[in-house]
Amino acid sequence: MSKEKRFKVFATDGDTTWEVFSIVQEEKGDFYFGNTGRLPVVHSRHVSGQTHAKVNGSPVWPAHNRQSLKTFKGMEQLACLTLSIESLSNEELAKAYKGKKFDGSAFIDIRNYRKQVSISPFLLEPQETRLLAGLARGVLQGCQVTVFTQTKPWIVLAIFEP
Repeated sequence: MSKEKRFKVFATDGDTTWEVFSIVQEEKGDFYFGNTGRLPVVHSRHVSGQTHAKVNGSPVWPAHNRQSLKTFKGMEQLACLTLSIESLSNEELAKAYKGKKFDGSAFIDIRNYRKQVSISPFLLEPQETRLLAGLARGVLQGCQVTVFTQTKPWIVLAIFEP
């Protein structure tokens, strides 16, 4: 990796834009991701394969081990965040966007969703876009998919109504 990479997911109702989810890949290759509001849940996926989840710095569950990112193959779901449209206005799980720089973004027009929207990040082996067909045919049928190729492995965001 040459430098830290930052990615943001935003939600808008046409008048206000909220930052709802953030993914960072540090220079050494570790990923940190989660919601961006007053009650942040931060997940980490390390090059070694170890994963963590914390709320306000306290572990939510024991660490898990997955495949090393140095030899990553296939596709792996990292998490799933479901937001109620109502939660955006009180900034529990999101925050008003302040215009900071980032490397890539995805936007959700919440007017297209009834009450909730889910954001599910995945890691994808570079060049293996054929694996994305399973998302469209499976549980996430009809989802919005955004792929960021600036990281290794690639980041895939699936955005859908649960």
